[in-house]
Amino acid sequence: YLETIERLQSTPDKTIIIENSNAGIVAAKASGAFTVAFTQNLLDGYKQIEIADAKAKNMEEVTGIVKNWLKFN
Repeated sequence: YLETIERLQSTPDKTIIIENSNAGIVAAKASGAFTVAFTQNLLDGYKQIEIADAKAKNMEEVTGIVKNWLKFN
């Protein structure tokens, strides 16, 4: 994630990452970006770790989270 953030000429504090896998969530958090755990379409029984900054079950919720994040950043 850090390489991609750099290539986009951004910084972690100005970046939102939406992830569904545990490995992806860990990597997103490690980058310092605001991380949203996306739960739609997870396999039955898949247990997401609880370290993300926010959780969304669909894109409508993601939109609300992003709008709220933008108000304060």
